[in-house]
Amino acid sequence: MQGFWTFWQKHQLYLHLMLWPILLGWIPALLFDKGDGVHFFLDFRGPKLNLFFRLFTQATEGFTLLFCFGALLFIRLRYSLLFVLGTGLSLVLSQGLKLFFQFPRPQPYFLHFRGELLAAIEHLPQKTSWVSSFPSGHSMVSACLFGLLALWSPRPIMQVFFALIALGVAFSRVYLGQHFLQDILSGCAWGSLLAGLIHYFSQDWSKTGGPMIQLRFPFRKN
Repeated sequence: MQGFWTFWQKHQLYLHLMLWPILLGWIPALLFDKGDGVHFFLDFRGPKLNLFFRLFTQATEGFTLLFCFGALLFIRLRYSLLFVLGTGLSLVLSQGLKLFFQFPRPQPYFLHFRGELLAAIEHLPQKTSWVSSFPSGHSMVSACLFGLLALWSPRPIMQVFFALIALGVAFSRVYLGQHFLQDILSGCAWGSLLAGLIHYFSQDWSKTGGPMIQLRFPFRKN
């Protein structure tokens, strides 16, 4: 318990930034029909916002992950290895939960239960097949990976930055009509928990590994 309290005290800024949006987000998620949450954002869509969120949602896809992994190699080898571990575990866990729940994505949900199609966003593939929506894989991966980056950073401004990216990726999934609010809240919760566990249980890993090359980096003490 003392170890957990120390962990909370050290990282409470980031933990609060992730915990409260997840908890408060369940209020509308439980009170309203999940389809209404997706419909709510239709009136806010526009060419600029559509482009912004189409790009933002890619923060947990190939190029960005490779860039983060490569940058971590110049800081600490164990950070890069834990980053890969977090990627693998979050992907396996999200896919396993999707196969278990088998909830429909918004587009087939609206087509099957409401007899309508959601307005499509240009250049964004619409998932019309009955593929599992719960939980959001993008949300889980972003919460896990950017959570690790935040937990490794002693600088408050970087913790805020990584938390906003994780939450922004999750929000983009609802805005783009790819997921429901319940999907992204569950994804963020599981991803944050996974990041906390990986970081917490890796503290006893060799502390003498050190950075491969000494660089001034935003979330490294100098």
